Amino acid sequence: MNVGIGDAETLAWQLAAVLRGEADDALLDQYTAERRPVGAEVIAISSGNYGARYGIDDELLLGTHLGATPPLTGDPYTPSGAVGRRLPHAALTGDPAAESTLDLVRHRWLVLIERPDPAWDAAAAELGSGDVPVVAVTSGARHEAQPGYLAARAGLAPGEGLLVRPDAHIAAHFAAHFAARFAARFAPPRTSP
Repeated sequence: MNVGIGDAETLAWQLAAVLRGEADDALLDQYTAERRPVGAEVIAISSGNYGARYGIDDELLLGTHLGATPPLTGDPYTPSGAVGRRLPHAALTGDPAAESTLDLVRHRWLVLIERPDPAWDAAAAELGSGDVPVVAVTSGARHEAQPGYLAARAGLAPGEGLLVRPDAHIAAHFAAHFAARFAARFAPPRTSP
């Protein structure tokens, strides 16, 4: 059942992007290539009676690494900021709308940074109300319940950012110097007077 939920979540954000005109139909071609290996690996693990080793089935899916062969390692879940992995959960306080880093995604693309950063702030200003917001985990009253937890789990150094898909999987891990290039890529076109 959990594989089916992951399949539906991936298909939902991809279809939404195509229907809104944000992505080409070719995005849907990636669905099977990305999800079929996950389902096959979960079936193989279940058939091999790994249930006693894992304790809970959710660990199988949390350890999913999209785009990798094999998509599951058979090891217990370890949070990671690697491309293709699910964004690690970190408990947040001070913001009733976001109790977890996963709540910040809200079924949209975003760049997640640990705390406000001048380069990323400039990139966000350049983007304006663009489709890919830059969101700081620690911002205003919102902060991590355990400071530095996300950075440690995701391998996120100061100034770095994670491009997160609407299904909360990491699409890219940006170096600190990438903010300006990101803004140039995603900024809305300028009109001349």
